[in-house]
Amino acid sequence: MTTLKGLDKLKEKLPDYQGKKLRLFQVIAFSCFIISLVFQLIMDSLPRIFPGIAILQLFAPLTPIIGSLIVLIIGLMIVRSFWKIRHKYLSKYGVKAYQKAFLFVAIGIPIVISVIVHSFFPTDLIARYGDTEVYRYYLGTPIFVETTATLVIIPTIY
Repeated sequence: MTTLKGLDKLKEKLPDYQGKKLRLFQVIAFSCFIISLVFQLIMDSLPRIFPGIAILQLFAPLTPIIGSLIVLIIGLMIVRSFWKIRHKYLSKYGVKAYQKAFLFVAIGIPIVISVIVHSFFPTDLIARYGDTEVYRYYLGTPIFVETTATLVIIPTIY
C-alpha cells in the first residue's frame, strides 16, 4: 500500500481529525469548490438572465472577469487570514493551533482552484447567447455559424 508524501506530517498536525473525521475537510473543500464555481457561472450569465437591466448589458463582456476576480479575492483573503491568525492561535491553542486554523486552508485553496477550473468552462453554460448583434459585436461570430454559412447557405444562394 502506498502512502502520500507528507500525509504522516498532516496527521501529526491534525490530531483530532484522524481516519473518517479527516473526510470532513474533504467535504468542506469540495462544497466550497462547487459553490464558488456555480457563482462564477451565474456571474457569466447574469446579463442574459436579466436582459432588461441596462447596466448589466453595459458590463456584459466583463461579468466573467468580475465574477472570477470576486471569487479569487475572497479565496486569497481566506488563505491570508490563516497566516494572520497563526501566532494568535499558537498562543491560544498551543499544539492544536494548526488544527484549528486548517479550516481556513480547506476553504480558501479550493476557492482559488475553482477560478482556474472556471477558465475551461464556456461563458454561456447556464444561459445561452441569443442571436443579437450586441453579443456578436463583443464576442464575434462563432466558428460553427460562419463555417455553416460559408459551406451550406452561400453556395445554395448562387
